[in-house]
Amino acid sequence: ALSEAFAALDVPATASVWASSERDDIREIRRRCKHDLGITPENMQVLGYWKRGTTNTAIDIARLTAIAAGDGSLEIDDFDIDI
Repeated sequence: ALSEAFAALDVPATASVWASSERDDIREIRRRCKHDLGITPENMQVLGYWKRGTTNTAIDIARLTAIAAGDGSLEIDDFDIDI
């Protein structure tokens, strides 16, 4: 898994991280960057763009529903959406 390979890397807190993969796998990379390494949001583009066993349509509907339920802003944290 990508998260296991990333865990083996010696990543400094000053690094810029870009990663994109299956949503559940990328969640661990994002957690490590944010909480363990202290990488700032400006230096982190970590995206779970698909989810095993779920269609992109279902993911898009969940995202749009979350945006509509909030203030309409696109500033919602995608990992806070239950997909």
